[in-house]
Amino acid sequence: METILRRSVFGRILLPLMAGILLQYLFRFHFHTETSLIILIILFLVCCAVFFLENYAFRWLFGAVLCGFFLFTGLYLTERALIKSAWRVPPESHNYKILLLEDPVDKPRSRMCRSRIAGSDPEIFRDVSEKHVILYLSLDSATKELKAGDGIGVKTVFKKPEMGSNPSFDYPGYLEKQGIAATGFAGRQLLKVQPVSVGFQDWVNFQGLKYQKQIIRMLEKMIPDKENAAVAGALIVGYRSDLNPELRKSFSETGTAHILAVSGLHLAILFSVLSFIFSPLESIPYLRPVVKLSVLLILWGFAFITGLPPSVVRACVMITFINFGGVFGRRSFTLNTLAASAFFMLIYNPLYLFDVGFQLSYGAVLSIILINPYLVGLKEFKSKIMTYFWELTCVSVSAQIGTAPVSLFYFGQFPTIFILANLLTIPVTGVLLVLIPLSVLLYPIPGLPDCMFAPVSALTDLFVSVVKVLNRIPCSVITGIRVDFWSVVSMYLWIYLFSMLLIKRQPHYFHSLALLVILQVIYYLWLQN
Repeated sequence: METILRRSVFGRILLPLMAGILLQYLFRFHFHTETSLIILIILFLVCCAVFFLENYAFRWLFGAVLCGFFLFTGLYLTERALIKSAWRVPPESHNYKILLLEDPVDKPRSRMCRSRIAGSDPEIFRDVSEKHVILYLSLDSATKELKAGDGIGVKTVFKKPEMGSNPSFDYPGYLEKQGIAATGFAGRQLLKVQPVSVGFQDWVNFQGLKYQKQIIRMLEKMIPDKENAAVAGALIVGYRSDLNPELRKSFSETGTAHILAVSGLHLAILFSVLSFIFSPLESIPYLRPVVKLSVLLILWGFAFITGLPPSVVRACVMITFINFGGVFGRRSFTLNTLAASAFFMLIYNPLYLFDVGFQLSYGAVLSIILINPYLVGLKEFKSKIMTYFWELTCVSVSAQIGTAPVSLFYFGQFPTIFILANLLTIPVTGVLLVLIPLSVLLYPIPGLPDCMFAPVSALTDLFVSVVKVLNRIPCSVITGIRVDFWSVVSMYLWIYLFSMLLIKRQPHYFHSLALLVILQVIYYLWLQN
């Protein structure tokens, strides 16, 4: 671990940044903006002064001040992020101008939409402007045609989020981490108004949603079965609103839900395909930077269409760093690149740290980087086919090891057939992630026969059928598992210590493991009392 941190510059500054984010979220320190900026400037200047001292004996001081700088940065940025969801909601009804940030999603008794307050009655405008809210709209014809980017006028009472019917799920805390300040129901007081002026970031997001919907409409025409078309849409652009609950459950219980969430797997396949297509041009030296930049622009364009989920942003940032290193002829240290992507994402939005997708994505990739090479080295095969399936199995096991504690904490279940499910579905997924985009590009060309798109429909149907069959296997998932935060921490310590014991076979890892077991027994006995 010490060697890894020594080689990973971003890893050394990521840890205090994360510590600052956690401390601020747990204890809610309050800083004046001017005071915070002065402290940050002082810490930065001390860092520079110590750095330029040509005295090796003071190297620890530079590290300590640098850690303090990023610790306080985490505290400050998290406080600013939490302010967005802090709102002393007025108890009476007011007129609000609302900008819809997403397309409304139909619920049993309403339409739900993430929105932002763009205007209100003058007496409360200063307090409510730019607050993000969840707005529930009535199920009538006036709201049916609404879409992201529309501006509407409502008269309603907003309320702070309250606990739902599930006491184990902290709904207010979940919305706070999403930057949501309040929820409200518009009823029938909805008035369509002129579109609200939007900034560049909102405009880019709305354009991404527009192209996403165009792709979904093309898929619905290419694939007659609605369920299969919904799966194809989730695979290629991450649009999961049309997936029925039973199918979602099948993917979740077989350990293949990650396939429907656009992630590093999708970006890696797209990057490989693009690199193969442009490989002849890369042999020309002066075109190499242009090719790499073009590939990155396509990847980031795809990321915008998918809505920029944390897993996709992580993969895009990593590929960007690796690509720029290739332009200058430098090889990157993978763990440092992974830490750099997490660092910049948390600087942009420190509340990403509490996002389930962020945690699962980084847990899986970190585990694959650290554990997978040792698993692959346990067995060698002469057959290329056997080698492929062995490596795929090792990647699935590594990713499951890295994500199991987080999955148990949030979802309380563990798929027992995840190895079989991934062996059967990931190869098909790889083909679909090439075939679906190719079909989408060809579909607008006039005169093409419908039979050209039959392979997409047939392969998607096979993919869905395999998942459904796997889900019927008895005991395919263990449910009802309840773990708390400290259990998650202890599980990751178990994974680390046990892995190091197997790899390095040093006695102090065994002693640490035995101590952890004793502490866990004491902790569970204390919980029982």
